[in-house]
Amino acid sequence: MGCTSRKLKPWSPPAPIYRELRQMTRFHTDLSQIMTSVMNRMESLNHMEEADKTVRKNCQKLIDEIDTLMENNDKAIMQKITEDKELEARVKRIAKTKGLGVTTVVCIVAETEGFHLIENRKQLTSYAGLDVRAKQSGREDPKHAISKKGNAHIRAALYMPALVAVRYNPQIKTVYGRICQKHPKQKKIGVTAAMRRLLLLIYTLWKNGEEYDPMRDKTHTHQKKMKEEDTELEYEPEDCIGPKRDPADWNATDEHGNPPF
Repeated sequence: MGCTSRKLKPWSPPAPIYRELRQMTRFHTDLSQIMTSVMNRMESLNHMEEADKTVRKNCQKLIDEIDTLMENNDKAIMQKITEDKELEARVKRIAKTKGLGVTTVVCIVAETEGFHLIENRKQLTSYAGLDVRAKQSGREDPKHAISKKGNAHIRAALYMPALVAVRYNPQIKTVYGRICQKHPKQKKIGVTAAMRRLLLLIYTLWKNGEEYDPMRDKTHTHQKKMKEEDTELEYEPEDCIGPKRDPADWNATDEHGNPPF
């Protein structure tokens, strides 16, 4: 009965380009992790007293090869984007936001398949595992943390851009400062909030087709404040008082002698 009462939308497959871009962006992530591991190994060899020259030479050769693969993969991503002019225009427009780059935007769009099945902001944060859940046992105060049950690739792609945004993006910097002031010993909460804000910002710009405006929140707040001030000046307190009525007569009766209430 529950299935018959619900109105289900017919499923339509996403564009194949998103599946191809997702494979490319995940390959970029894998190469970055391997590069970090090899570079750490190379750093340890440079500080060893008796490091084998062959191992050091092979490590350097591996670093150069991985660097070449990453460069070719990035070129392939950009070439794939140019196949869809609308996708290319959207990605480049969103990438103008401080803290976001083309690779990050492409990764988010590819992992969400162009937000094909995303209907609202709450669903998107839950899909990315950035929704806050409370863990409570008995009468203890609940501990709030993100669920981490969603797409881990989205969270990994947003971490470094969030660190950049909390320094150079004025809106996110304000939010980060307010959270760090409330939790001075847990600044990761502010970074997580910045990741969530960047994700929702990409989603909003993608859906609305607008360019990022760093002064939009301030302008909206100023206009809302001015509107409230105009409302207070336009209406007097007496205008909100209803029409005066005579007090009820508790001794009144109807034609049969019964009280009306």
